[in-house]
Amino acid sequence: MTLQAYDVTYRRRRLDQDERPIAPILNEYVGIVEYLREANILEEIPDRLRLDRTSGYDGFDLITALLVFVSCIRAYPSLGKLCYFVRRFHNRSVAGIVGRKDFPSQPSMSRMFAVVENSQVDELERWLLIDALDGSALWNDESVLHRDCTGHGWHVFSFDHTSTVLRLRALPEGPDLPHPNRHTDGFAKAGYPGRKRGQVMVSRGTLQHRGTRLWHGLTLGPGNGDFGTDLSHAANCIEQWAERAEVDIENCIVVVDGAHRGWPQVDVLGPMSLSYVTRLAHYGPLEDPGQLSTLLAAPWTRVRDSLSGPKRWAREMGTIEREGRTVRLVITRFQPANGKKHGAGKLIDGWQCEVFATDLQADQWPAAEVVTLYYARCGEENDFAREDAALDLDHVAHFELPGQRLFNLVGLWLWNLRILRGMELQGGLQTISCSQGPREVTVEQPEVDDTEKCDPTPSLEPPFHTEPVKTNSDKSPDAEVHQSSEAVQSHAAPSATEQLFHQLVATLEARFENKAGWMFDSNTLNIWCPDNRPLKLHQSRPVSDRSVEVRFRGLQSQCSTCPLRTECSSSATQSFTKEITTRIALPPESVEALLAILSEKAKPSSPPRTPPRLSQPIKRGFSRISALQAPDPNVTPGPLQMRQPYLVVAVLVNLLLDYTLGLHIHVQTTLGQVPVALPKYYTMTDADRQKRRHTWAQRHEWNALPEGSKVNVDIGIPGWFHPNGHHIEGARAA
Repeated sequence: MTLQAYDVTYRRRRLDQDERPIAPILNEYVGIVEYLREANILEEIPDRLRLDRTSGYDGFDLITALLVFVSCIRAYPSLGKLCYFVRRFHNRSVAGIVGRKDFPSQPSMSRMFAVVENSQVDELERWLLIDALDGSALWNDESVLHRDCTGHGWHVFSFDHTSTVLRLRALPEGPDLPHPNRHTDGFAKAGYPGRKRGQVMVSRGTLQHRGTRLWHGLTLGPGNGDFGTDLSHAANCIEQWAERAEVDIENCIVVVDGAHRGWPQVDVLGPMSLSYVTRLAHYGPLEDPGQLSTLLAAPWTRVRDSLSGPKRWAREMGTIEREGRTVRLVITRFQPANGKKHGAGKLIDGWQCEVFATDLQADQWPAAEVVTLYYARCGEENDFAREDAALDLDHVAHFELPGQRLFNLVGLWLWNLRILRGMELQGGLQTISCSQGPREVTVEQPEVDDTEKCDPTPSLEPPFHTEPVKTNSDKSPDAEVHQSSEAVQSHAAPSATEQLFHQLVATLEARFENKAGWMFDSNTLNIWCPDNRPLKLHQSRPVSDRSVEVRFRGLQSQCSTCPLRTECSSSATQSFTKEITTRIALPPESVEALLAILSEKAKPSSPPRTPPRLSQPIKRGFSRISALQAPDPNVTPGPLQMRQPYLVVAVLVNLLLDYTLGLHIHVQTTLGQVPVALPKYYTMTDADRQKRRHTWAQRHEWNALPEGSKVNVDIGIPGWFHPNGHHIEGARAA
């Protein structure tokens, strides 16, 4: 087959930077800069971030360069490669559209990062994520509100931590080598990484509005961070946002996961005006057979979900008092897969139970709706995944916390700008009414599947137990001790043995009699700490022919996350485990008998098929938690179905990205007349003669375009795009 002849002429010539069009990967940055210029945000940046440097690039150059980096991070994941690409091919264009002469190099970026202070990032955070956002048209729209069962509107926020885990390379050591220095020293430290693998980590806490998907808060700390401080910071950000949006703070809800057993969330958020929902590891009432039978026998309400997970049932559990504040508790249960406990909760009679804490009113937010509100945060994980895919905020741009936090802050800011710019391209949001239907309730008493092979006995272990502590006798101290009054009688020994056991109990009870919150439970042989955590019988051994040493030990998974750890011990090690040891003086002939009693009681017994019936409920000492109070039977839930936001924000973001990738942008920079520099041996002003520090304006002018410069930006909009709103077309002068 013969091809038709045709002529092809090739011509090669070197193009000047002004003749080269902007690379499509930079189109989004050009559009964002134009949006910031029209909103009068660009001109405020030099005054918002002032770097303490004698000369060189300033804070304006750092923020604009970071905007370029995070918008191109998927194509150029390294800051050094991005700086080389821009400076090599688009230096005059990218710098010119913001009125600068040059784009900073990677070493210059590192030097700017090094002088950033955390207080500056705090101020910049509020301005970028709250004050500078013109999002009133978005957060006042009906589509971003939650509406409860009475029809009242709420703004719901989610706060969660994301871990960035780093692996430490092996550093050679020797007498002829200098001391090794790691970049991670002072930046990251060991912590609990979850499913991620590594030796050290940093935790990034982010606050997001569920309806708008806008980010409004950011924290960063080494290891697992300071959860209480981070949560308090997030609550303050919500208050600042409410003030900016002119929203009553009492109409705001923050949903937080059950990290650290949930008590820090209750303590930090309880005194504030906003409401909260969290998961709480408070399973003490479930160990009381009387309260347990009442909860299991009452009707349960089906929880609305996505039909993709376990079917949950919920009901009111009651209220407790914590530091003088009432905490409402909601309990759920579901049948776990294979009859085995997965994740948080407590396995009882074939059902895995979870407890949630809130201060929302039961008529507005019934029990099932509270659980739906909490587990809707699982959808937030999709946003975290999109954030990682689009912005790669796990990337370490600088090994100092203020600089890295600034990089993450600019990334979240770009996310918000994409949403707002996409809404502008859409021509605003159309007003659509979405009425609430009547509340649909499914109430029944679920039956336990007899084919499920699972332990129906209430477990006394905390929900976040990981591994049992091994004893010398190879017995697991976290095995349950199920003992009723009949069982005590069945194990009864002669009178002398009973006296030995009673002597042990009396010794331990006397030791903790005057210690607030501590108590020894003779039924389970556990010592209960003020945070309701058991220290189990770990070891008993003779120390002489006249005394026996008894040792009780907690679990590392409990002690490492206990909010009262500083009051319990001064140890700062991650593997700290609380131990209590006591000695009992005995006659020589009674030592072996007491050891035999303790060995027998430490053995795990075969659990019965029905919950144990204790003659007396287990009593514990709590320093800050009151007994469980029954829920108010006179509360009637609202008649409407709870409604969640129905705005799909991803459509707005994708609209912006599709629009910018289709643009054809050409930037032409014409420099003004550069003033002739005087020889250094002349000083024409008093400031030069006295070598005064440069003013902030002088430092900003160091990289500014000369006076009289002109920047023309030609933007070609693709023919397939038909915008509904106002857009930039033609040429503009900077």
